[in-house]
Amino acid sequence: MKIQKFELEALGNSLRLISTNLMKAPATSPQTKRLWYQGQEAYFDITVDIQGEEIIWFQITLRGKVVSGKPAHTLITGETEELDVPAEVSYYAASKTLRDGAAINWDFVQCMAEMLAYRQDEPILTRVHDLLTQSLNQHFQIA
Repeated sequence: MKIQKFELEALGNSLRLISTNLMKAPATSPQTKRLWYQGQEAYFDITVDIQGEEIIWFQITLRGKVVSGKPAHTLITGETEELDVPAEVSYYAASKTLRDGAAINWDFVQCMAEMLAYRQDEPILTRVHDLLTQSLNQHFQIA
């Protein structure tokens, strides 16, 4: 997935923190705080779980693609099903389910890292950017 630079900037700048009271799935434990950012496109969101000051998990979905991960673990990429379901169902965020991909989609990871580079004003998004960048650096050192 290649996205134009101007689109990545617009997408990154469109992200807004949403009340987690609207989420169906709560954080995984009482010590975990879940943050939810939504962007200007349907099904464009970022979810981040934090314990104390540490990100323990994150997930980004955009245009039928997903990347998620835990720090110090391999990223997982895949697809969402919202592009496969009838329009009357696809408008509801709860209808989104994920399918893991067979291999990591490094192009998508790169695009998401570039997009988040435009959000240096938001510390959590900057930390997700750093995690993606670390994974990209490790991948390209090995490759």
